[in-house]
Amino acid sequence: MASGEHNYAISLALHAQILNDGHSLCMFPDGKRLPESEIGTIAHGGVGYLAWQTKSVIVPVRINGAYRTSMTDFIFRRHKVSVTFGEPLRFEDLASVENPSVNDFQTASGAVMRKIVGLL
Repeated sequence: MASGEHNYAISLALHAQILNDGHSLCMFPDGKRLPESEIGTIAHGGVGYLAWQTKSVIVPVRINGAYRTSMTDFIFRRHKVSVTFGEPLRFEDLASVENPSVNDFQTASGAVMRKIVGLL
C-alpha cells in the first residue's frame, strides 16, 4: 500500500511487528503533536493501516495542555494536563471494506481523529 512516496508495509513494518508481538504503540494519526486548536485537521493513513494489518484495537486518546510543556513545567506543575481515553475501536468500526485502499486507511484514520476531537 503506497501513500505518496511512502509504502505503509515498509515504513510501518517495525510498528506492525511491535503490535503483532502483543505490545502497545502510541501514534499520533496527524503525524505529530499539534496545538489543541489544530487537532483533527490532518489524518494520515498509518493508524488505519496498522489497525487493518495487525487486527489491533485503537484506543483514541485526547491529551490537553501538554503542547509546548517543558520538563521543568511538568516537574513544577506549571501546566494542567489532562488525558481522556475513548472507547476502543477496530478497523471494521471505521471502514467496512475487505481490500482497503490508501484512501480507506486515511478515512479510517480521519474517523479516529474525529473520535479524539470529541473527547473533551
